[in-house]
Amino acid sequence: MKPSLTCEVLTFKPNLQSMLWGGDTLPRLKGIAVPGTPVGESWEVSAMPGKESVVADGPLEGRNLAELAADYGAELLGEESIRRYGLRFPLLVKFIDARRDSRYKYIPTTASPANCTAATAKQKCGMCSAPNPAPM
Repeated sequence: MKPSLTCEVLTFKPNLQSMLWGGDTLPRLKGIAVPGTPVGESWEVSAMPGKESVVADGPLEGRNLAELAADYGAELLGEESIRRYGLRFPLLVKFIDARRDSRYKYIPTTASPANCTAATAKQKCGMCSAPNPAPM
């Protein structure tokens, strides 16, 4: 019998992404060891193939987000999400540490040219902050 998600709070293992333009702020803020390479992104919730979030503890420990979506369906994702995206978690939630300037990347959306499908499109929302912003 699978555990119920009714009162389950899912926490995920750290999912750090090395980037040339990154730094060491994200692992330090999370209280984890700083790897030998610069960390540009911390993926908090991800269903990207090969980089899925993995549950850190509790009865679902070790299960990844894609497995949970397949097993729990609408209980985890909701009916509308399944109607629009299938059994795929539709968001990538991440923090970014851009220690150096980086170039803007093209992120496809469903309104983009025909080579972009709903399976590869990303809905984007961002917030920028700085621990020591320059005076205005």
